[in-house]
Amino acid sequence: MFRLREHGTTVGAEIRGGLVTFLTLSYILFVQPAVLSAVGMPRNDVFVATCVCSALACFLMGILTNYPFALAPAMGHNFFFAFTVCSARGSWMRRAESRAPAGPFSQMPPERLRARLSARAPLRPTLKVPQG
Repeated sequence: MFRLREHGTTVGAEIRGGLVTFLTLSYILFVQPAVLSAVGMPRNDVFVATCVCSALACFLMGILTNYPFALAPAMGHNFFFAFTVCSARGSWMRRAESRAPAGPFSQMPPERLRARLSARAPLRPTLKVPQG
């Protein structure tokens, strides 16, 4: 299914690579709940949501694209949301409503439309969004 021999790797090498990647990214399991609980989000709920969403995203990336990319929440967005949007404008529940449309826009599949919209945006924010 994954054509490991064709790519010059083994199951053992892939398991070791996955373990190292998990250990490298596992900080997000602790940092994200700490950051978002600072504005009132339930820490345990954020922890579970982070685990489930990251696992699902990694699984889908592997199965659907056959690329070994790890996916997890973008910490830059979390810090911006928690310490700029929520602290300046009030409760996280009301602010989450205003952030919801950004997700679909950043994942918009029609490349031409996304490219056209990005071309009209100022350069600095456009460069920073994919970095998270």
